[in-house]
Amino acid sequence: MKFLSFYRDTFFNRLILSHTALAVVLLGLAGGYLYTQANQMMVNEIARDSQSRLVTAKDYVERSLLQKYEDNLKNKVIPTIFTRNNSNLNYLLDNGWVGNLDLILSLQQDLDIFRKTSEGASNITVYFHKGNYVVNSDLFIENPENSKDFGFIGQLSQIAPNRWMIRTLPDGKQVMTYVVKLPYGIGSSSPKGYLYVDVDLEYLKQAVAKIITSSFERFYIFDANGNVLLQTAGENPEEVGLLQQAIGSGKTVSKISDSVRGTIVLSHLAGSKSELGWTYAIVRPMNSFVLDSKRMKTKIFVACCLVLVFGLALSYLISKRFYLPMKKLIQHVRNLYQPGLNPGHANEYMIIGSALNFMGQKIVSLESQAKKNEMKNLVLGASLGLVHVDGAATGMPLSGGTCPTHRRR
Repeated sequence: MKFLSFYRDTFFNRLILSHTALAVVLLGLAGGYLYTQANQMMVNEIARDSQSRLVTAKDYVERSLLQKYEDNLKNKVIPTIFTRNNSNLNYLLDNGWVGNLDLILSLQQDLDIFRKTSEGASNITVYFHKGNYVVNSDLFIENPENSKDFGFIGQLSQIAPNRWMIRTLPDGKQVMTYVVKLPYGIGSSSPKGYLYVDVDLEYLKQAVAKIITSSFERFYIFDANGNVLLQTAGENPEEVGLLQQAIGSGKTVSKISDSVRGTIVLSHLAGSKSELGWTYAIVRPMNSFVLDSKRMKTKIFVACCLVLVFGLALSYLISKRFYLPMKKLIQHVRNLYQPGLNPGHANEYMIIGSALNFMGQKIVSLESQAKKNEMKNLVLGASLGLVHVDGAATGMPLSGGTCPTHRRR
């Protein structure tokens, strides 16, 4: 309010305000464009880093973490452990358990050794069609109906072998399971049994979480059908839905902003780049780490402030330069006419308006006086034109004639 009380609506002030507004608008457009580009650069930087980390995560999960269980099954368990100590797996596949309890006990011990030497493995189970029995790392089950995995065992013939899948055990524990047909390498032939290993999903989560640098970042793995196989964070159906939409749209990077989570960047690695057909995705908040683009945004803000100060000074100088003709005009008007105004409260518009009003009144007064003089001359029987002619005739004789006075004489 104090500023408004000292403000005067003068032509000079209007020039300053107009040039300042122009400087602010131009600066806002340029600064906004640069700030948007810096923001986009941050998103691109996060996207590049996320894609690199997703490739690393894919290689770690598929070629290191899960591959070791597959290699142990193919290279150690089936050809080696199952044949030593007379524990011949092929023999048990072709014969029932009756009379072979010693071989089954040896097999059960071998399975237990594999479970203990394979970090993260919770159980390994073999199902035999011949004799319809089950042997796992803990028990020999004569009737599969007595097994807690009876429902899963009944579906083994419908499950694609040599593929990882996620399932929930009867006790509520989640595991990833890898199924192999027996004997190993039979292809599409009718199997004589199945072997499957269960890996604790919580162990896989902790192993994958080690490659996540920030607790705010969330890592997901989707199977070929779009279902969640593994996630490092708690269940968040809304976020999973956003990821599934981004994956379905084909965009590898999506930026989402809201009032609850702020701005987050969703990145995913297409399933075509995975040997298992899985899709890897990561959610990263933009404010969880500092990047070069953030420093660039700070520099843009500081530069805009400096340019704004420079723009204000330049607006003043330009306005002062443009005001010089108006100032000369005002001085000329004041020299010709001094209006009865207080200079402290009069601006250029008031001075010029008052001068024009006074000149208008003066013109009206002069026109009125001229009309009065003309009327007076008409009443006296003379006009300016006749008086002028008579005077000219009196002062000069007519050519070729005689003066009227001499004529009367």
